[in-house]
Amino acid sequence: MDLHRADDDVVADDPFWSVVRRRHPDLTVVLLPEEPPDDRPPTPPDEAHAQAARLAQAWSGLAPVLAASGVPGGQRPPSVRWAVRDDGEALALDKALPGAGPELLAATALLLGERGWRLRPGSREGTPRLDATDGLLELTGRSGAAATTLSLVAPAVRLPDDVRREVREALVALVAGGAP
Repeated sequence: MDLHRADDDVVADDPFWSVVRRRHPDLTVVLLPEEPPDDRPPTPPDEAHAQAARLAQAWSGLAPVLAASGVPGGQRPPSVRWAVRDDGEALALDKALPGAGPELLAATALLLGERGWRLRPGSREGTPRLDATDGLLELTGRSGAAATTLSLVAPAVRLPDDVRREVREALVALVAGGAP
């Protein structure tokens, strides 16, 4: 991409950048071209709901490990969020377990390995890590001084806002033990 100083006339006509230029005349303003619209079709809602159900099922499969950890709050449901990615947004379940150590990651790896997940255990700067996938879902685990965190993520989808809210609410109900 070829970047060059913005034409003063373009900046002068913009309500925001004209004020910035006036207040900071020494500042170089570079305006980037607009990104082309994303013309990929949205994900069918049924597919997004199926991914949410699979995510909830995989999380419930971790329940024995979380319960056996003996960490307070291990039985509480994880937080549910949308993770922004280059190819869309991905449903994610996150759980921080204060007081849990690397033993939780080892037990998680053992359980997932028995279920056929591909495991990539390791460490970075002395912090134990676990990355695992079943080919669709991805689990990331980190064991730090304060807590061990687990994050389970589904593939990215593209959904309208109303469907995205609906799918998230259904997943919240599923991981809380209720029906969507």
